[in-house]
Amino acid sequence: MSDLVELLNASSIPIYVVDDRRRIVYGNAALFKWTGQQEDQLVGQRCDYHSGAAEELSGAAASGLCPPPQAFAGQHIRAIVAVPGSGGQLSRRSADFYPLSSDAVDCPGVMAILGAASTDHSASDGTDQSQPESVLLHEVVREFWHTSGRRYGMDRLAGEDPSIARVRDQVSLAMGTHCRVLIVGPPGSGREHVARTIHYGAQQTSHPPLLPIDCHLMDGDLLESVFNTFQNKSADLESGERGTVLLLELDRLPDESHRVLLNLVQSTNEGPRIITTASVSVFDRAEPPADRDELVCALGTLIVELPSLENRAGDIPIVAQVLLEQINADGGNRQLGGFTSEALDRLASYNWPRNVEELSEMIVEAYQRAEGPLIALGDLPPRIHRAADAAARPLRETESIVLDQFLEKMEAELVRRALRQTKGNKTKAAELLGMNRARLHRRMVYLDITSS
Repeated sequence: MSDLVELLNASSIPIYVVDDRRRIVYGNAALFKWTGQQEDQLVGQRCDYHSGAAEELSGAAASGLCPPPQAFAGQHIRAIVAVPGSGGQLSRRSADFYPLSSDAVDCPGVMAILGAASTDHSASDGTDQSQPESVLLHEVVREFWHTSGRRYGMDRLAGEDPSIARVRDQVSLAMGTHCRVLIVGPPGSGREHVARTIHYGAQQTSHPPLLPIDCHLMDGDLLESVFNTFQNKSADLESGERGTVLLLELDRLPDESHRVLLNLVQSTNEGPRIITTASVSVFDRAEPPADRDELVCALGTLIVELPSLENRAGDIPIVAQVLLEQINADGGNRQLGGFTSEALDRLASYNWPRNVEELSEMIVEAYQRAEGPLIALGDLPPRIHRAADAAARPLRETESIVLDQFLEKMEAELVRRALRQTKGNKTKAAELLGMNRARLHRRMVYLDITSS
């Protein structure tokens, strides 16, 4: 064993070993040189499979070296590892992960042998597109976290769709100003989360107070009292920084309170910042209150429109990977590497009426059901499958029946049959139909039937 360790230590290729508890138990000199870490900063560190940066550099380096969970299930796999480098960039290498046993249940650990260092910092660099989709998504998420995730809430703002990229730009703008912000989006899209991101992200050194107000619980008098009390307390802060009033669900504010809120907003130019959330219905009500448009203009110096998850379906795999890795980051004993392609296809085909919140709930449930290193199609909650089955067998459109037209068609068919049976003899046809010849003639004229 000592000869093997000596051989590995002499190698110019970074090599390390992670045990079944995901702790780095060995690293050679080349590994420490590449990571810029001392041996005692890495060895003994636990590495969980997620892309979020840890608070301390050693923690970030350890997480970036974590083998994909498939390796602990006895599968040789190639992936990318990354550690913080100089200039704030990530230093990446390809890595081959070799399980120390083929036993998928009781694998004692994984050895990693690293390839050449990368000079390109793009998410796809060094990543073989033939690799498992879960490995590719992990790298996309890592790049997003490193470039933007620390400034935004990843579970709501991750993705590559232009609509969510525009939201990130607007959030960045809002963080740099004190303007009033109106955040509009469908249920479950993360409106309050984005509002809190703007408030806390705008504070560089301190944490002024944040007052959430549920609009649907407020009448005019209570709203005015709460608002003024908070404004007075904010004015007494020694830091001199103003707090933020977070008005939740503006669209549920009682109509009679609109004028009260408008007066409060117009009288607080030097008061606390106001951030407001609302559903898209705030613009769609058939009979809006008389003061609504003026109120929306006063509150919406900057309007951030959150897209529904269904309208950015291409981002679903990325958001799902982010949410799964957040579970991994909690440090549980079970770590999952991602999703099978079949599971991702099923997630992408669902319409997500409650948006990211519903996706988050489903991933927690699928994580608990999964038995392998990836979430498979069968691990997804039953309601996902029922929705897919229903979409595959849509209900037939109900054909309306106009009774008078239907009866006329039936009558015309019976008259024609009687005439054919009697070879055009109207008297005999009338007898078969239980009517006299004159009535049969009138019905033939009405139904446009000739005797020939």
